[in-house]
This record gives sequence, structure tokens and C-alpha cells, in this order.
Amino acid sequence: MIPSVPDDSDVLRRSMEPPDRPYSADELVVGCCGTVEHRKAADLWVEVAREVRKAIPDQRVRFVWIGEIAQPIKAHDAGVEFLGPTPNPYPHMRRFDIATLPSRDDPFPLVVLEAMLLGTPVVAWASAGSPSRSETPGL
Repeated sequence: MIPSVPDDSDVLRRSMEPPDRPYSADELVVGCCGTVEHRKAADLWVEVAREVRKAIPDQRVRFVWIGEIAQPIKAHDAGVEFLGPTPNPYPHMRRFDIATLPSRDDPFPLVVLEAMLLGTPVVAWASAGSPSRSETPGL
């Protein structure tokens, strides 16, 4: 038998711990998990944050990226937070109102499955691991 990937009971159990940083109840949290690098398209994610902030300036939106910072991204004016690595990303993911996968290349993005296990909607860029609707036969 092939075990569940990811381990759903472990993800759910670990998500019940408090996050290692606070969140406000009145903010919309747009999150991402992964290494900050070109392949993961952190630069495009920052551009989206800028556009969202312009489009809805009166909405309190917090953009949070959890993961190792392999390449610094110029984002001081975008209002995004690169929180760095955490031993348990699941409490953050549980708090995300929207999880994102901006990757340019991600052949099997487990983070999408993990977010879905937590009931978090996912917005993904079209890539090898998450084809767009128009690229998916039968949809």
C-alpha cells in the first residue's frame, strides 16, 4: 500500500498548533510556502501583491511567504512579508484565506495538496504541476 502523500492526519494535527507569528482577524491573508527563488516566482508574487493593493486599497490584505530565502527579492514597497523558514508551516497555512502557487516550474507541488487538506482555496499560476483550465483536457 502506498501511504498518503502528504500525510493528512499529520498535516491536520500540526495545523492546530498556534502559528509562530500573530495574525489579525480583520485581515485577508494571501500566503505562499516555498523557497524564495526565481523558480518559485517570488518576483511575480510581489508584483501581484502590488497590483492587489492598488485594486483594493481599502481592504486590509497581508501577503505572507513562508520558506527559506535563497534569493532576496526587492519588495519593500509591496507590503509583503517574507517570514523565512518555520518548523511548522501548517498553522500559517490554516490561517491563509488564499494559498498561492506562483511557481514557474513545480512538477509536483505538495503544498497545493496540503492547503487543500486544510480547506484553503489555492490560486496557482499555470506550470507543469498545475496546468491551467484551458490546458486540462475535459475541463
